[in-house]
Amino acid sequence: MQPVVRGEPTALLRIVCANPHLPRPPADPGDVNLVLLPLVKDRLDLLPAFDQAALAQRLLKCLDTWLPDEVHDRCRRALRELSARDGVAVVCKQAMLGDTEATAAVRAAGHRPAHPAWLPLFLLLTRQFAAYREADPEGRVLQLACFASEWGSADEDVRDELQVEEEAIIDRVLHVLDTDLPDDVAASVRGSLRDLGPSGSSLDDDFCRRAMRRALLTHAVTLVPEAVAAVVDAGYLPEDDDESALPVLFLTEQFERYDGEDPDGTRLRAILATQSYLYEHEHFRTVARRNGRPDPWPAPAPRTSESRSSTRHATTWPSSFGHF
Repeated sequence: MQPVVRGEPTALLRIVCANPHLPRPPADPGDVNLVLLPLVKDRLDLLPAFDQAALAQRLLKCLDTWLPDEVHDRCRRALRELSARDGVAVVCKQAMLGDTEATAAVRAAGHRPAHPAWLPLFLLLTRQFAAYREADPEGRVLQLACFASEWGSADEDVRDELQVEEEAIIDRVLHVLDTDLPDDVAASVRGSLRDLGPSGSSLDDDFCRRAMRRALLTHAVTLVPEAVAAVVDAGYLPEDDDESALPVLFLTEQFERYDGEDPDGTRLRAILATQSYLYEHEHFRTVARRNGRPDPWPAPAPRTSESRSSTRHATTWPSSFGHF
């Protein structure tokens, strides 16, 4: 039975809340559905009996629900009072991914990832810049995050506690660079973005760097300024095949090299004719217009009489899509 319907407590929840013998510690620590009652009845002393990772996730979800302000305040207090590593790791990860409530909790409580290699990135993304400067004096924030994937092999729990994907890391770093960062912090982060070449230290580290480079290239071909600048300055290009490089060279306006490889644009048009689904026409149009160049996007194939005759009338489409 659902505890709420259309934002209001059900009769069951009202009866349970009125029971003086409830709440009690859960029989199963993983049954976080029961956490609502200690929150509603202000029995935060019972929260340590729940699985702490699941509890942290549920507390964050509760902050985006119908619950009254006083219960939201208890959720925030409980997030700040977490002490178990599993629970703290959940809040740290969600803060790194941009959750505002998680960010407020880690800043207020001083929560930190257990893994030291995550610390500079964590401090950067949660905008704790004074601490970030101390943790990353050499501007190696992304390189240290890659090191996290290989460090601590003897302690799998510490090594894997956050599991933040490389694509998400680059997304968040580009986002934070688009805010009002202090100049020295922005310079440090930009330097790290431009030093994601192979390290030679380990296969895990190089895999992480490749994934970050691919993520940067994905943003560059959508004309994200910081990604374009990093790709151009560092000379990052796709590693899969030579054809993938031409669209990147055009979209990042590296025309000296592009013209040397495709002087009349025929190769790029041929690539786009078969791989246009990988790109947006508008981005090519924007770059072409900005540089006084012809739009390289291939013209649509002319419709033949056969294709026109095969077009169904609106009333003849199959009805297998169901009713709207």
